[in-house]
Amino acid sequence: DSKASKFFLELAEAEGTKREHEVLENIIRSMNKHLNDLSSKGYLEAVIDDIRKRDGDMEIGNVQTVMFLCNEAHVNKIAQADPEFMSKAKAKNIVISGPTGLQGLLAFAHYSIKRQKRDKNREALIKEITNLLGSISTVVGHAMKVGNGIKASATNYEKLVSSINSNLLSNAKNITKLGMPLPSN
Repeated sequence: DSKASKFFLELAEAEGTKREHEVLENIIRSMNKHLNDLSSKGYLEAVIDDIRKRDGDMEIGNVQTVMFLCNEAHVNKIAQADPEFMSKAKAKNIVISGPTGLQGLLAFAHYSIKRQKRDKNREALIKEITNLLGSISTVVGHAMKVGNGIKASATNYEKLVSSINSNLLSNAKNITKLGMPLPSN
């Protein structure tokens, strides 16, 4: 929620004058009213309700309300003018931020959302990885059987060739030596 106070403009003109204290009091009053109004809007509850409606009963990491001031000088001015302002904001779960702080908050939110999506899928990832490992185990088991089959085939082929060379061909030679011609093929 973006907040501004016309009194910041008046402060620029009143600095160093008798009116400066009066303008600072106006800024304190105005910004405290903005803070109270912002805390009563129920943004936090609305966001949480919307997430629950859309995503069910999921864990909600962090929901933050930000009071955005148009520049860092205004953030510093209100913190100096009312030393309790930041504590009051923190007690209401509101972050006071200028452009630089908002950029940091958005970067952090981006990172947090990515991490939360990854964490949300963690159980599904573990299940899929377990399935993949089971599939790999099955494939390796089949590959071992094929390998054993190839090895057994090679061993049996060697035995067959040895048997042909040592038994069958020598018997065939003996028959031809005794005068019985064998077919040429």
